[in-house]
Amino acid sequence: LRAGGKSVGPPLVVPVDDPPLNARPDLDAAYGRQLERLTRVRRAVADAATSRKRLELEAGQLEQHLVKLDEQIRNALETGRGGLAEQAGERRRAAEERLAEMRRMHTGMQAEEERMTMASFRLQDKVSAFRTRIEALKTAWAAAEAAAEAAWAEAVIDDASADAEGASSAADSARDAAPPGPARTSLELSELRPGVPGSA
Repeated sequence: LRAGGKSVGPPLVVPVDDPPLNARPDLDAAYGRQLERLTRVRRAVADAATSRKRLELEAGQLEQHLVKLDEQIRNALETGRGGLAEQAGERRRAAEERLAEMRRMHTGMQAEEERMTMASFRLQDKVSAFRTRIEALKTAWAAAEAAAEAAWAEAVIDDASADAEGASSAADSARDAAPPGPARTSLELSELRPGVPGSA
């Protein structure tokens, strides 16, 4: 078949080669993109936590302002300054409305932060699982490449061994068919020589 070459037609079975590394999907790059997404989600969670803490700080300052307004109202009423007490009361109502709005915002921000935190945890689990699959695929590819190299080396050795055995058999056949060697020829010639005088 090897000597015939293309004249025997296309092969019925062709080897399936392992795809080269540059033809495989770049899993490390995909993992890097997943890490970037995870980093963005974590940054968003951190930003949400910062905004929530800032809102808590502002709400605490507003609560302290309400305490001061209560003192102003009480002092104004004690001193008989009703107009000042009424103005302080209006300011207090506006501050209370603002504080109520901040508390609603705080509740929504806290819920959003918790949702983003859970999403970050889920994404972290998926990224970790993806990394594990990448390592498993790399190990499988390395094992397949090693097996292919071993099979190729074994085939080369088998071919070389077959050639060596063929050469050895040919040498044995040639030795058996060769004319007698010098030792045999000298023995036969000695048998044809006349005997020594006086020998029986």
